[in-house]
Amino acid sequence: KALKQLENAALVVKLHPKEEPSVYKQVLKEMQYKAIVSKDIDLYETIACSDVVIAIHSTAILEALALEMPVIQLNLMEKYDVFGKTAKKAIIFADSEKKLLHAIRMALHDKPYLREFSKKTKKFISQYFYKIDGKSTERFISILEKMLKKEA
Repeated sequence: KALKQLENAALVVKLHPKEEPSVYKQVLKEMQYKAIVSKDIDLYETIACSDVVIAIHSTAILEALALEMPVIQLNLMEKYDVFGKTAKKAIIFADSEKKLLHAIRMALHDKPYLREFSKKTKKFISQYFYKIDGKSTERFISILEKMLKKEA
């Protein structure tokens, strides 16, 4: 409902591989809202092509932050704190339709917020991500090899 109030906004629903799209498609049909619903599209391409990422609770939030995308954590049902107090500085939280609409507008158009977001996101990433260089698997294997050598 919040997105219907925005002009030039398109919704892409990236499903978890185990989710079925039928429920989402039915809700969108009832709301008469056109959106892309897929579990087969590439998550990183979707994030990189987005202007804002909205998620409930998912590692996609961290991945979007790592790509310096504005993130809104939507929480309409319960109050939970998935990523801790530091995340509150880098993520916009919305717990109602009204707050979601405001959050989307802020993430898309509020230039002072976006400048501040960029600073806070970089700090958050430095605290929660070791290195973003595509070599995490190499580091993990290196640690395993060292551990195996010690046991031998």
